[in-house]
Amino acid sequence: MPTLDAPPKVPFPTAGARRSGFAKVLAVVFALLLLAVGGLLIVPRFLPVKQPVDKPTTGNQGSAEDSINAGNGAGTTAESRLLRSGEKFYQRALALKDSNPQEALELLNTAADYPQSKARSLALAGELLLKVGDPNTAVGVLQAALAADDQLIDPHRWLAAYFYDIGAMDDALIHLKATAAKDPSDPRPWRMQGLIYADFERYAEAIPAYEEALQREMAEHVQQEVRIELADTYLAFRQPDLALKHLDECTATPKTLSMRADCELALGNEDEAEVALHSALELDPKYAPALLIQASLERERGQLAAAAKTYEMAIQLQPYEPDIRSHLMAVYNALGQEAQAEEQRAQMQRLRDLRTRFTELHHLSMKDPSSAMLRLELGETALALGKNDLAISWFKAALALEPENSTAIEALRNLLDIE
Repeated sequence: MPTLDAPPKVPFPTAGARRSGFAKVLAVVFALLLLAVGGLLIVPRFLPVKQPVDKPTTGNQGSAEDSINAGNGAGTTAESRLLRSGEKFYQRALALKDSNPQEALELLNTAADYPQSKARSLALAGELLLKVGDPNTAVGVLQAALAADDQLIDPHRWLAAYFYDIGAMDDALIHLKATAAKDPSDPRPWRMQGLIYADFERYAEAIPAYEEALQREMAEHVQQEVRIELADTYLAFRQPDLALKHLDECTATPKTLSMRADCELALGNEDEAEVALHSALELDPKYAPALLIQASLERERGQLAAAAKTYEMAIQLQPYEPDIRSHLMAVYNALGQEAQAEEQRAQMQRLRDLRTRFTELHHLSMKDPSSAMLRLELGETALALGKNDLAISWFKAALALEPENSTAIEALRNLLDIE
């Protein structure tokens, strides 16, 4: 079952992060049709041009090109003027992309008419369309950029980030793999593949992806994050000895020490587990994963009253975790506290039902990347499970597909406390 924690920040710029809260998407309402006609790719304009601009020809280029080429001299050829004109439109757009993305898009709309700057202009336009909040148009423009030049890398990065944001993981994986192939030095697409595979318990595929990421240069703190993710994957894959090898390379924190305790217990080394557990709780007495290990040990030793108190403390910290309630229910039953056990059973079942539905919706969303309603229900289910960050991500994903969805807008307004 996929993990329900909000995924770590995507190590590519994400569409979700760029959208400003639940603000209405600044739509550029155009149908995206990529038509193969006579071997030529016909790309729709992504912005209307406010002033008519003559399309480039081999003769007179018209007023727009005349003005942009002013001062170039009279002895230039038509081909060289075309090259300079397209490049100048592109460079002007590049200079304006942060301060005035709408004007940059208009320039790119023209630059894309010139063969020499077409692919780069479409790639930059796709990025800007994501920034101004028109992901539906952006996807088509980015795909057109790749069709114009299949050696480009950035469109793959942006498409991977967008598809990850809306939960279309199969599509995200396609572009992550393309990014990794085109930029072998970049660890990020490998890490993202590991995250996705691990999220769906495809550990045999997650492990080599993480290992590939670690073969590449990255900041020390990022390397530690990847090692922790890989160690967690090895532990889930029932290879605690390999998990320990990566934990050995990590700074001692409540998280890494608790994971070490889990590994040692899995290997039958209870004394070593106790040492790691004690160190974790010494650093943070309220670290819930460490408390769960402590409660489990107390229960195994027959210290039921102590185990009940420890589980109760853990539930205060993680009230939406059904497994904790299951353990506490068993302890209450062993203590003869039937009413308390029944209360925990009911809460446990409610949370498990929600998790089952969440998993179903997650798989359905992967099969139907265009459904805003599935993403809306994912947001509502995540909210019921206390996963507010994840709920925000899914509500934003719904808005990316249906910018006027009032339910998603209201949910985000409440979550983000925006009036």
